[in-house]
Amino acid sequence: MFYRLVLDLHSWIRWLVLLTLIFAVYRSFKGWITASEFKRTDRIARNLASITVRVQFVIGVLLYVISPITQYFISNIKQAWGIPQVAMFGWMHPVGMIIAIALISIGEVRSKKAADDHKKFTRVAIFYTIALVIIFLSIPWPFMSNVSRPLFRTF
Repeated sequence: MFYRLVLDLHSWIRWLVLLTLIFAVYRSFKGWITASEFKRTDRIARNLASITVRVQFVIGVLLYVISPITQYFISNIKQAWGIPQVAMFGWMHPVGMIIAIALISIGEVRSKKAADDHKKFTRVAIFYTIALVIIFLSIPWPFMSNVSRPLFRTF
């Protein structure tokens, strides 16, 4: 029961992560291209995306610890590498997400430390965009063979 709740929560928060990241990337590219001032909305977009990703990460770590798939991966690591679904959740998905979170954190910090608004937008645009691509590639979408998951889970 607890596993299913955490799994559903992780699945639904994915959409918040994607929406906040897409919005932050949009704002950063818009500001970068138009040489705008880094406004309150831009700070909120950057920070909200970062916070949402971190919340999702904490839920993901909890899910990793309690998931029967990852428990199987850890217990049978040699055999698990050859099973696409187990390998996806045992190492591919977590590694991709950790890299994405690191990039978002670096982009956030470097943006905050930037001397001018142009650099703030540039750093968010570059780091968050790369992270967003990695996240899209690491999500088990319904069209992926052997590892697909539904777009929306029901509680």
